[in-house]
Amino acid sequence: MNLLHPISFIRALQGLSRLKKSISSADYLLLDTPMHKNIGDLAIAYAERQFIHNCLGKVFTEITAQELGSCEKSFARSTPTTKTVLIHGGGFLGSLWPQEEYRFREIVKSFKNHKIVVFPQTVTFDTATPEGQLYLDQSRKIYNSHPDIHICLRDARSFDYIITNFPNVKASLIPDMALQLKLPDTAVSCEQFREGALLCMRNDHEKSLTRTDENILHQLVETNFDLVTSTDMCATLIPSSVKQSEDIVIEKAREFSSAKLIVTDRLHGMILAALTGTPCIALNNSNKKVEAVYQWVKSLDYITCVNNASEAKYAFNKLDLERSYKYNYNLTAPYYKKLENIILEK
Repeated sequence: MNLLHPISFIRALQGLSRLKKSISSADYLLLDTPMHKNIGDLAIAYAERQFIHNCLGKVFTEITAQELGSCEKSFARSTPTTKTVLIHGGGFLGSLWPQEEYRFREIVKSFKNHKIVVFPQTVTFDTATPEGQLYLDQSRKIYNSHPDIHICLRDARSFDYIITNFPNVKASLIPDMALQLKLPDTAVSCEQFREGALLCMRNDHEKSLTRTDENILHQLVETNFDLVTSTDMCATLIPSSVKQSEDIVIEKAREFSSAKLIVTDRLHGMILAALTGTPCIALNNSNKKVEAVYQWVKSLDYITCVNNASEAKYAFNKLDLERSYKYNYNLTAPYYKKLENIILEK
């Protein structure tokens, strides 16, 4: 237990107590889900819960990243080895988000006697320096040491990277979980009144747009729309419950579905635009995951991905903002069926 942080200690005790009471009747343990302000991560977790309930038809116990603390071994000892461990997806494997990578390593080491399936991830390692190569070697040793781990990757580049650098890891190419998220009709209605444009841009170290490009994008929307609103994928409050985290996602979807156009460099900005039938110009971020995941929805004529502001201006002229659009879940359905089989396989 991490005695240096009393709040983490209390959360871990609460999580362990809940796990011990529920795990005997649960089919799965869902680990490392978020309770923070990033709405993209909350949307992924929302979709993961839906998938386990609706597609697998199974019961699960969920332990958040905050509840795990530094107590992975305690949670592993309390989980029968007959239970499959499902790990939250996203874009945190590798060196881009070190704290998340370290926690994943501890989960893999602690649950060495359990089957592990990782929901779709993007993997980013920077090996340009000796330190970066060492970091990859450390992860490779830990990942490869697990006898039964299956990592799902949400883009072809990450899939190729895993099968090349982690030979003992089973890997599959599966879309981002949020691409099968079923939102309430009130959040995706294509009949409601839409107006204006939403700018939803990054402000963290995954940002790659230059200040000049951002100015061009602002000028583009301000020239063509009377109403231009800036928003982001960050909630105003940290959710205190699963329901509150899902309500935050639904409210953001409603905001997106009220606009005629979304301009974003956020991956889940693009995905929420797709789910809500909202025309969208998506721009790449630093590790190119926007472009990579766009490949799953590139057949949607209301979503386009570009590399810079000049391409955005060209894409804008090709979009029909007066049409009504509806997301096509069949685009990715066969891949989620494959994911079912991966999880159910003994």
